[in-house]
Amino acid sequence: MGATGVVGRYLLMHLLGRGEWDVLALSRRRPDVAGDYLHLCADLTDAHDCRTSLAGHRDLTHVFYAAYPRPARHRVAGARQHGDAGQRVEAAERAAPGLRHVNLVEGTKWYGSHLGPFKTPAKESDPRHMPPNMYYAQQDALEARQHGKAWSWSAVRPHAVCGFSLAVR
Repeated sequence: MGATGVVGRYLLMHLLGRGEWDVLALSRRRPDVAGDYLHLCADLTDAHDCRTSLAGHRDLTHVFYAAYPRPARHRVAGARQHGDAGQRVEAAERAAPGLRHVNLVEGTKWYGSHLGPFKTPAKESDPRHMPPNMYYAQQDALEARQHGKAWSWSAVRPHAVCGFSLAVR
């Protein structure tokens, strides 16, 4: 999910390059990546649109959630919007009873890098900084959604992501 962003675009190229995955890319616009994959057009900020787009894709087993919707003007609203990752995963879960794993791409904003200097090295066991934080909302929603389910989840927090994404406004 989020196949045209900085992370999603390069992840798509990586998975295609390995040749071991049947890839289903989900984003608002078609990625500019050549290869043999299926693209579904969906607005990831719209749960209904995601459910409709994913309906019928029963063989989905893994979700890489690399979406980063444009931030809302108000930080709290932005955190809530990003926190809807659980609803997007719900769409995948409904479509694919064999869902096995969801990977959530976060970043060093988890540790407060966007607020100024932060403790380094940062560790997963460090306490959360004062909210709102979109990554907290996303992960909390994902954890709550996964409770008692057969699928697992993981999160990655790269220090820096280098690359480009074609911005369409």
